[in-house]
Amino acid sequence: MPKQRFAVLCLALVTSGATAVGLYSFVAAGETPPARGLSTAPVADASGSLGDRLVALAIQDQPEAAGEAPGGIPHAPGRKFLGINDGGCALCHSKANESAAIPGIAAGVTDDGWAMLNEVQTWGQHDKHYQAWSVLLNERSQQMARLMGVVDGQGQSQIHRDVRCLTCHAGLPVDQMNAGENGFIPVELANDTKVNLGVSCESCHGASGDGEGGVKGWVDIHRFKDRWRFESPEWKWSEHGYYDVRSPVSKTRLCASCHIGNADEGRIVTHEMYAAGHPPLPGFEVETFIHQEPQHWRDFGQKKEAIRNEFLEKTGTTYDPAHLHHTKKLLIGALVNLSTYLEATGDLAAGAAMPIAQKPDWPELAQFACYACHHDLKTPAWRQERGYFVTPGRPVPYEWPVTLVALSVEAAGRPASEIGTRQQKLAAPIDARPFGDPDTLPAAARELAAWANGVAGEIEKKDLTRADGQALLERIAELATKHVYDYDSARQLVWAFNVVYQDMKVGRDEVPFNPVKQEIGWLARRETLDPLEQKLASLESILLLDLRKGRETQQAVAGQERPVLEVDLAEILPPITRYEPTEFQTRFREIARLLDE
Repeated sequence: MPKQRFAVLCLALVTSGATAVGLYSFVAAGETPPARGLSTAPVADASGSLGDRLVALAIQDQPEAAGEAPGGIPHAPGRKFLGINDGGCALCHSKANESAAIPGIAAGVTDDGWAMLNEVQTWGQHDKHYQAWSVLLNERSQQMARLMGVVDGQGQSQIHRDVRCLTCHAGLPVDQMNAGENGFIPVELANDTKVNLGVSCESCHGASGDGEGGVKGWVDIHRFKDRWRFESPEWKWSEHGYYDVRSPVSKTRLCASCHIGNADEGRIVTHEMYAAGHPPLPGFEVETFIHQEPQHWRDFGQKKEAIRNEFLEKTGTTYDPAHLHHTKKLLIGALVNLSTYLEATGDLAAGAAMPIAQKPDWPELAQFACYACHHDLKTPAWRQERGYFVTPGRPVPYEWPVTLVALSVEAAGRPASEIGTRQQKLAAPIDARPFGDPDTLPAAARELAAWANGVAGEIEKKDLTRADGQALLERIAELATKHVYDYDSARQLVWAFNVVYQDMKVGRDEVPFNPVKQEIGWLARRETLDPLEQKLASLESILLLDLRKGRETQQAVAGQERPVLEVDLAEILPPITRYEPTEFQTRFREIARLLDE
């Protein structure tokens, strides 16, 4: 079966070492599961499924073992990427208020409470994906271009045309970029809104236009409720190229293909890019990132009761609002993060082919924890006191991807120690030589990948209750207060605690229909917080938890000023340099006490 590989993009905000939970917690996705085939058989819980029976555009999740999954990027070959303008997305998805009729293809089409239909506004006003291409024109990007030699004959930056950047900074599929031998896309394409509107609708949902030879896209059919809404994700993908963004596995892989990396798609941030000025990427936690994106869809429990019931009846699925759906996605996402990270490293070590002009050589330093090398030199220091799990002084893999895996393993009913045992097979090739042994590392990573996918499948089949949620909160508090974590790993624990805590707050009763709140940033931005949330919010003083912090500015694009929220290194770097695990432990003990009350 064809392999689908997911490569790593170094997540630079991490320090060295491994946690006490396990050595090199990098369970990787090995032989990526076969493509996802779904049946329409009823499932016990249609929300967030990884199992092999999922249906439901808004509540489905499929199994990793159910056939061949679509790749990390949602593009079915042969279909045309239309873009927001040619695709007409704004016709139906620019509704300004709840009661307005939808100005669309068919007269009299109105909002029935399924989709929000203001997605274009949310994207254009709040979503940083809209700004993804625009930032390639800013001062930092211009400097990167000069340092990396990504310039034209007159020394002008061409980084906004460099396919190495556009694989993540634009939504156009790489095979439609028409890059030349120098890796630059044509000037006229860079001026096209398909590129310069950044990461837009089809970047995640898949190219929507028809292709040659009778290949059908989804742009037309998805407008018809009875012909679209109740069909399975498998059918939507195979027949129309519509990517399953509701499955925790496929959704996390999609996001991680840029936020962690994907060699097959050329989505790799290299050490050269970081050295030239590319901002460090934070450790990835899918539920937190989605919330702060902000979310532009209604979860199934937020849809109107009548249409929920209609959906359940017509698809033969069930849904229990008391289950902790976001918590399940958190746990599954943690495993997918690990899979993505290790599979990426394995691919690069093995010299996997990449669809870009300039392929990075191994060792690619960005695959290893930045702060294993770039950290203070004081003594004694917490890194020394914690000890080393590999030969001291050698670059080590990132620590943050394993932080939540112990929670996932335990949720699957397995002993937390299992991950440490499994990782021993990976430890040997990693520590065999600096940067690992490229001959044995790929196979070891893929073996752990298969295990990770299996654990994710087990979690998908479980229903997480409020009792499970309480146990998870207590376990996170135990880990946070008893073990020494680096900066990004500590942040993973805080984000995870908040996801479970918020899920517990809304999961106790049926959630009535209500508009999704466009809450941007961390808890500290909210006006009303309970005592425990206040403590969580206060952690912002030692960890940068608000992904929306940055420098607000404007960037001129095609004669118009576009809003841009730039990464501000003055915001993100000081907390890392000041971070002390003992202070984090002390703060979390206060949260643990409130949890016991």
